[in-house]
Amino acid sequence: MLTIYYGKSCSSNRHAKKWLLNEGIPFREKDFRFNPMTEQDILFLLKLSYNGVEDIISTRSTLYKENIDLLNSLKLSELVRFITLHPALLRSPILFDHKQFITGFNEERARCFIPRHRRKVGMNDFLFTLESDYLTKQANKQTNK
Repeated sequence: MLTIYYGKSCSSNRHAKKWLLNEGIPFREKDFRFNPMTEQDILFLLKLSYNGVEDIISTRSTLYKENIDLLNSLKLSELVRFITLHPALLRSPILFDHKQFITGFNEERARCFIPRHRRKVGMNDFLFTLESDYLTKQANKQTNK
């Protein structure tokens, strides 16, 4: 099951939820403000990440800028605890399932949550359209000669 965590209301959060609904992808939503991420959730995301904490922390947030020296001095366990106490540090939205996650919302990156069989069908439709367009152009060229 896909989970979407988000903080304050913003267009990225609304776009993500709307896109998931339109794609028919079941999800559960959690608002950081009322249902903070657990330490286990954060550690799970860090396990999936390529760049560690940099992938989930919003470096543009005021809280980050005010505490950058402190954050850089914390051990991982302390940092994870700090994040659970200050969810405003997290990027928003965070979409994740059991094997991948993305932060922010980008439709192209979010396609990874569409089940493989549906992505394959979509790709076949796309290729069919390309082939049809190509054949139509070739026929038009033959007609114009």
